[in-house]
Amino acid sequence: MMGSLRHRLRLAIERDAVRRTVFAIVILLPLATGSWAQQQNAAADQNSQQSSTVVRSAHSTKADLEVPLCPSKFDDSLATNGIAGRQDKNVKPPSPINQVEAEFPETAKRELKREHLRSFDGVVVISLVADEHGVPQNPCLLKSLGFGFDTNAANAVQQFRFAPATLNGAPVPMRFVVEVNFLY
Repeated sequence: MMGSLRHRLRLAIERDAVRRTVFAIVILLPLATGSWAQQQNAAADQNSQQSSTVVRSAHSTKADLEVPLCPSKFDDSLATNGIAGRQDKNVKPPSPINQVEAEFPETAKRELKREHLRSFDGVVVISLVADEHGVPQNPCLLKSLGFGFDTNAANAVQQFRFAPATLNGAPVPMRFVVEVNFLY
């Protein structure tokens, strides 16, 4: 009995260490190397090449349905709608100042227990505009997981703060993609 408890505690400690390591690799390492914006734009390119239609998960909760789906294509440009896009040259992309970790949904935890699964790894992809003050605007869903993940990802991203994109030193709004990773 005592050995079983020790074993479970050791597993819990190891799992927590893995979560912290994954957080450090996924969030902190790109920030330290200055490649965060390039990774986000590469993810946007990859997502736009993979599929032009955004599909909501069949396991979406009522709350998940509140997160809007992205249109199949954005035609952003400073010249047309005042939002910098990837084609706008000389625009320095936004960089994160504050990121909030998304909560793992209770709905998903219950489903994992019901299915006797011990781990989970998934990504929700959200497109948003960081306005000229670095505040997220108009988040929409590019990749859905359902089970409450979409809502929790959108809520977390709304709390992010960014150093705004700049053009010749002046702040400008810019659309980009954020991947929110969930590990359990």
